[in-house]
Amino acid sequence: RLSRRIKHRLTRIRYLQTFLDAYEEDGWGGSAHRKLKPTKELDKSMQQILDAKKAIREDLRRLDPAQALLDPTEIRMREEDFDEGGIDVDKVVCAVCGSGEAVMGNDILMCDLKNCYRAYHQQCHHPRVDALPTDDEDWVCCQCSHYCECLEEVNDSFGTHHASWEKMFPELGEAPEEAGAGDDEEYDSQEDDDYQPL
Repeated sequence: RLSRRIKHRLTRIRYLQTFLDAYEEDGWGGSAHRKLKPTKELDKSMQQILDAKKAIREDLRRLDPAQALLDPTEIRMREEDFDEGGIDVDKVVCAVCGSGEAVMGNDILMCDLKNCYRAYHQQCHHPRVDALPTDDEDWVCCQCSHYCECLEEVNDSFGTHHASWEKMFPELGEAPEEAGAGDDEEYDSQEDDDYQPL
């Protein structure tokens, strides 16, 4: 649902930006000198773009597996369990079932994305992992993969290359704290008049 919301907001921003660009490019030149500038509408569109960017950044924060907001019941290893050599194999447990047992065809894979601290049995992960990665191949869990895809989509839309939600939209100012307000707020569809959840 969060990814659909992000896509909707990106579409909304593109629509509003097209409206603003139309007046920026030729709205007041040449034969358009008699037109009245829709100041209120332009200001409203600019504010809606800023609001949508703030909402996108918050959605990305919620998607970030390092925040542990999507499924707080999942078991995560602790940062202090890791050292320069990695983590003690005895401390590796599946984020879903909590077991550290691994058998042929149901090995435990650790996500390689920074700050994820999750491991999954091949059969506990959704979707199931049929083929093990090679020794020189990174493996990223489904949550991290989903987060990275959404982050990439936002970057592509704005021509940016930010590696995390914290760096997204610097014009908005400092990103909210991890435990900032709004963690448990329900999405208000009134903020996007044409948002139609599936």
